[in-house]
Amino acid sequence: MELDELKYQLNKKLETEHVTRSASDIALLIQAKSKSIVDKIKRSLIIEIFFGIICLIWFTWQGLYNHIWSMRVYFSSFIVFAIISLIVLIYLFKKTNRFSNADLPIKVSLQKIYDLIYEYKVWCYRITIALIPICLIYSFVLGYHEGRTNTVEEYDKIIAPFKNHMWLFFLIDIIYIIVFVTAMIYFIKWWLKKLYGRYLTELKLLIEELEV
Repeated sequence: MELDELKYQLNKKLETEHVTRSASDIALLIQAKSKSIVDKIKRSLIIEIFFGIICLIWFTWQGLYNHIWSMRVYFSSFIVFAIISLIVLIYLFKKTNRFSNADLPIKVSLQKIYDLIYEYKVWCYRITIALIPICLIYSFVLGYHEGRTNTVEEYDKIIAPFKNHMWLFFLIDIIYIIVFVTAMIYFIKWWLKKLYGRYLTELKLLIEELEV
């Protein structure tokens, strides 16, 4: 009986150690998976910061050295917007980094990161869509104003072939605007999905797994 009891106790201990080890392995797996997703999100933010810096440099260069007055005004106007965008992206990166390194339960940390990036993704899409017509109207107003002063030969060269068929000029403009706006909407959706969409989906699934 003593031998059977010893075997029973030994088997029970082994089973307990196996369960503990399995739970520990699962926890480590979830932690590694969550770190991988968060690292990808941070990498996407770094990519956006990099392109934001490039845009800021380009806007500044065009604002200072473009020989066309309307183009200088146009690009100079967006220098402020580019700076604000960079500040927001750097803030998001620091906040994401802080949440990922904070001494919080993993589920709470991931949920905070998810909410932060999801909110940015939604607002980024809305603001960009709103800016498309604003940019178009602004560029046409500036172009029209400078075209009336006849200070830029390029504008005269563009309009010259249509002087007797202005309806065709406006038709081409309308088609261009429709194609441009449609292409921009699809590009923004694709860009945000590539940078954040798929990682947010993975993060959401991981959070749901932790709730089980």
